[in-house]
Amino acid sequence: MRFSYFHVGLDNLDHEGVNYNRFLVGHRLAWQITPEVEVGLGEATVYGGEGRSLSLAYLNPLTLHYIEQFSGDALDDNPFWLVDFDARPVKGVRLWGQFMVDDYQYEDDPEPPEIALLGGVSWADPLGLNGFSLGVEYVRVWNWVYNVADPYAKLLYLGQPLGFPRGNDTDRWTIHLAYRFGPDFSLDVRTTLDRHGEGRIEDDWAAHGFTEEPFPSGVVEEAQDYRLNLAWHPSRSLRVDLFTGYRDVTNLENLEGIDLSDFYAGVRVEYLYELR
Repeated sequence: MRFSYFHVGLDNLDHEGVNYNRFLVGHRLAWQITPEVEVGLGEATVYGGEGRSLSLAYLNPLTLHYIEQFSGDALDDNPFWLVDFDARPVKGVRLWGQFMVDDYQYEDDPEPPEIALLGGVSWADPLGLNGFSLGVEYVRVWNWVYNVADPYAKLLYLGQPLGFPRGNDTDRWTIHLAYRFGPDFSLDVRTTLDRHGEGRIEDDWAAHGFTEEPFPSGVVEEAQDYRLNLAWHPSRSLRVDLFTGYRDVTNLENLEGIDLSDFYAGVRVEYLYELR
């Protein structure tokens, strides 16, 4: 088994003349059930408040956040619970997934479930094609996930989502085909299909009450991205990527009738310097 823990300070929030301190804490227990299967259980919490400092309870890595939320001054904290797995059922095949619960009403309440899921599969050397790999992944983050009534407890850092990069009210399909030739080069073809509704983490909490919302909600931005990437990785420390692609967006930034199509290209260089 492996246990991990983190506790960090986030950016302060000035809201309506009040300055709020903000923190993020989390822990995860991973269990290697067999050499081919690992499962994990974790939870994380955004907390803070006017003048609030580091929580002594959360400084204990073994504190259960759900219990802490209802046992003291943590009722306004924003906890998340996660379960994940990584499995290799047969040679060359990998399965992975994660399910997150932000909030789920098990009582009679109009508030909708706030959940997210991720699942994927990859296949190396499919049908005996040495050097090839293919895979698919799906992510869905329901409306209102990461959001709460207290602005300091939203899962944001410097105004950007700390969870899925697209925030909430969104889903994404990713399909890729890769080929590795020689010890130092690989070629990757990737298609990404995105949908993003009008919901945002920074939205006022249930400003108009909870209603039956479609998913995604409102005017939906739909984007398709087709990308070709050539990578050179001669060592663990150096990687150079040359990439080009085409992106097509409908209802850009959820504005009906505003569309965008463009080609792009670029170079990315990554170098890891290790101190020894």
